[in-house]
Amino acid sequence: MLAALTDRMVEVGLQLHPDKTRIIYCKDGHRRGAYEHTSFTFLGHTFRARRNRSRHGNLFLGFDPAVSKDALKKMGRELRSGTCTPARTWHCRSSPAGSTLWWRAGSTTTAASGRGS
Repeated sequence: MLAALTDRMVEVGLQLHPDKTRIIYCKDGHRRGAYEHTSFTFLGHTFRARRNRSRHGNLFLGFDPAVSKDALKKMGRELRSGTCTPARTWHCRSSPAGSTLWWRAGSTTTAASGRGS
């Protein structure tokens, strides 16, 4: 499969990095096999099997993204250093599962004040 992907990328003028490219098993409630690679991190988000709640309240296992541990550490350092600017805004959103802290780059609107530029 990896060879076919590599050939296809070459056809469109792209190249896969041999050290960074791997096939991931998207484990969820319907795919329950045990494989070596079941998660990956991309652009500050870790994609892996996570517990979710359906709109009917039932728990199920889905393959979903969340902020990676490295990105969370970076966000915490930035918060503690006091270097947050309007261009890098932190938001706290409350949900039934608890509060979620999230970050949006390039925004001048804060969730707390609701003011824009």
